Amino acid sequence: MLKELFGTYEGQLSLAVIVAVIGIAIFFTRLFLKKMSAGE
Repeated sequence: MLKELFGTYEGQLSLAVIVAVIGIAIFFTRLFLKKMSAGE
């Protein structure tokens, strides 16, 4: 499974999408927490 994830084009594309989604989730979580603490 890891060989397919890192070895094929589709696997690398899937890995890039997973990393991007996790990065976006972290970014929005930090943004919302900052906005909520600034509003109080």
